[in-house]
Amino acid sequence: KTDTTQLKTGIVYAFNNIHFATNSAVLEKVDQPDLQKILAYLKSNDDLTVTVSGHTDSIGTKDNNYKLSVARADAVKKYFMDHGIAGGRITTTGFGETKPIAPNNTEEGRALNRRVEFLFEQSHD
Repeated sequence: KTDTTQLKTGIVYAFNNIHFATNSAVLEKVDQPDLQKILAYLKSNDDLTVTVSGHTDSIGTKDNNYKLSVARADAVKKYFMDHGIAGGRITTTGFGETKPIAPNNTEEGRALNRRVEFLFEQSHD
């Protein structure tokens, strides 16, 4: 679990505890506490922007995994926007299966690779 009380700018935070089922970009109820902590961090630091990067495991085609990774990042962006964060502060990108953090030959490894990552930066406005 990532300690969201110590978030800093310029560091990529992997939230593989924000769960995605295989072939899904739907945010789960269990993810609400962590998403709320990130949301509070963004709300209390309105000079920050965030890049949300989506990732997948290696199941499926590279093209579908890329689209799924973008959909996962976009789902997080929508959640933040629905809770008051301006869309202009949020950039999304997808990496598909190209940046695994665990082996894809076990269910545990694949679950870790189905994640979103956050990079917080000072706004340049």
